[in-house]
Amino acid sequence: MQDSDMGDVQLQPRSTAQAPPSHSAQQIAPGEAIKVTLHDCLACSGCITSAETVLLQHQSSDEFLAKLQDPAATVIVSVSPQSRAALAAFYNLPQLETLQRLSGWLKGLGVTAVLDDTLAHDISLLETAAEFISSYSSAPGMKCSAPLPMLASACPGWVCYAEKTHGELVLPHISSAKSPQAVMGTLIKRLCVQQWAEADTAHSGGSSSSSSSSSNGSSSSSRPATSKYVYHTSVMPCFDKKLEASREELTVPGSGEGQAAEPEVGGVVEVDSSLTTSEVQALLQSQGVDLRTAPLGMLDTLLPASMPAHLQHQHELHGSAGSSGGYLEFVLRAAAWELFGRVVPPGPLPMKALRNPDMQEVCLLDDDGGVLLRFAAAYGFRNIQMLMRKLKTKRCEYQYVEVMACPSGCLNGGGQIKAGPGVSPARLIEQLEQSYMQGVTPRHPAHSPLTSAVYTTIVGGGCFSPTAQDLFHTTYRKREKTVTSAIGDW
Repeated sequence: MQDSDMGDVQLQPRSTAQAPPSHSAQQIAPGEAIKVTLHDCLACSGCITSAETVLLQHQSSDEFLAKLQDPAATVIVSVSPQSRAALAAFYNLPQLETLQRLSGWLKGLGVTAVLDDTLAHDISLLETAAEFISSYSSAPGMKCSAPLPMLASACPGWVCYAEKTHGELVLPHISSAKSPQAVMGTLIKRLCVQQWAEADTAHSGGSSSSSSSSSNGSSSSSRPATSKYVYHTSVMPCFDKKLEASREELTVPGSGEGQAAEPEVGGVVEVDSSLTTSEVQALLQSQGVDLRTAPLGMLDTLLPASMPAHLQHQHELHGSAGSSGGYLEFVLRAAAWELFGRVVPPGPLPMKALRNPDMQEVCLLDDDGGVLLRFAAAYGFRNIQMLMRKLKTKRCEYQYVEVMACPSGCLNGGGQIKAGPGVSPARLIEQLEQSYMQGVTPRHPAHSPLTSAVYTTIVGGGCFSPTAQDLFHTTYRKREKTVTSAIGDW
């Protein structure tokens, strides 16, 4: 029922038995009404369905801790740069030390490897830029190329909203490049598990009962190194990443009942669970752990033990500017050079704010001031809906749009740690923006030795090659949109 004065929606939670709540779950008494503002309704991606609710019950810190007690599981954790920045700010730590202490704590709980998400982020950027250039050039034979305007695909809240609300009108425009979370899942479950298994077989002289090894080459308990026994948990700034982790398209091929070119049914998922930044902080707090005094641990990489020793562990942080992934900036710079032979000067792009600070555009100009490319960033559903109206009426003037569901982007994700006493949410976002690249050395993704090693050693092909398209790109489809009381679980 909707209150016309307040713009609120009241929903009754289900009276059926629920799974044990996670540390961050909202505590609701049976029969108590839940108030959900219109903003909340939009932010949860157009109503989660009953089936999605069941999936989300398995994406909690309690489930994560339970999996650590499973002797058959090898648990690997990957951490996003937005979560890393938020935890660093909360504990007043340098970002590298934040990851190292997080690694030490997690490995003390039984985690096998802790990974920085930068490698997956680099691959996602490279594949997105290559896809855009292919689309703009109308290159033949590139099955993943999206029509223009191309819309960014890294935000699962936006993607889910598009699938449930706009369907065939918009889905062809969404970039097929996987998000960093999905790329990391592919790296772990499809590629590196196979590498580790081959290394174990070679080490054991070809025995089929060899033990698996972790990403840093250390041997774990005697169990097969297959995707079925590896449990991958991501740490993300957004609750919608839980829904992304549950997508049928993001499963290991051949592990379920799906047919060719169809989503896998009951297959091995590439991301088993996603925890938000606030859930990780709550878990630390519940265990009485101050991250500032947690033991230091090594950061692992996904490369096999045969790679050079200096690449086996991560000792410094690299990344690209852009706290929501930097897709607009990276694609614009790549396209300017590849399509027009123009070098965009270093430094921040001259973004122009339009109706509000969350709707901005930038143009690449020729020598006479003519527009070669027009890109935009549209954050928050108010701006997304305006963009959808332009798309429907065929009046969209952009070739590429970086779309994010959250106002202010990923640092303001719903799963981030909330502002403390005396600090406004706007001030916290400002602080996180200022500190996002502190202690992080800017580096072009193509210049990363880890990225190069993945493409040459593991993928066996270049960026946007047929193999890379099979691995690092995905598909979308129209989905059910149902208003249910399952929102109470969310």
